[in-house]
Parts: sequence; structure tokens; C-alpha cells
Amino acid sequence: MHPTALRERVGPRVRSFAQKGLSLRVPEASALVDAVKNSDVTCIRLAPMVYDLSKTGTNDTHVLQVPNDRTLAIMGDGGHATLDGGGRRMLIFIEQR
Repeated sequence: MHPTALRERVGPRVRSFAQKGLSLRVPEASALVDAVKNSDVTCIRLAPMVYDLSKTGTNDTHVLQVPNDRTLAIMGDGGHATLDGGGRRMLIFIEQR
């Protein structure tokens, strides 16, 4: 897990999205990518900022790959969050198994 990600248990505010697991507020793009890869995370809260996913160091076609059997909510926390893929057409991909 990314060292700057803030770990906390899911609270009542996001309980309808994630009954079990961790809720993370991610402060930067690399922490967002790490949180998506962590199967223990069920809710990702985005700060009101631009997440530049073109500079995350991934060479994948899809920056955020999520298995289709996983419960994951990605939500804004305290304002508008923007995911900037630097021209990529598909930022989030739900993997078929």
C-alpha cells in the first residue's frame, strides 16, 4: 500500500458502498493506483484535486484495472475530483473473468 494513503475503517458515511474492508482517502495519483490494486480496499475517497494518471509509471493501456468480482466504490470526498489520463481513452477497466 502506498505510504501516504490514509488507512481507516469504513464509517457510516460510506457504509452503503462498502460493508467490509478499508476506506482510503488518496492524496495523489500513485496512491490511487495502489489503492485500486489492493483487494482489501472497498472504498476510495478522492480529494478535490486533479489526479494526473499519465505520470503514474504504468505502461498499461488501462490505468485502473478492477476485477469484476470485486466491490469497489470510487467517490469524491469534499469537492470535485478529476481523473486526467493524459489522452488515454480508457482509464478504468473492469476485467472479465
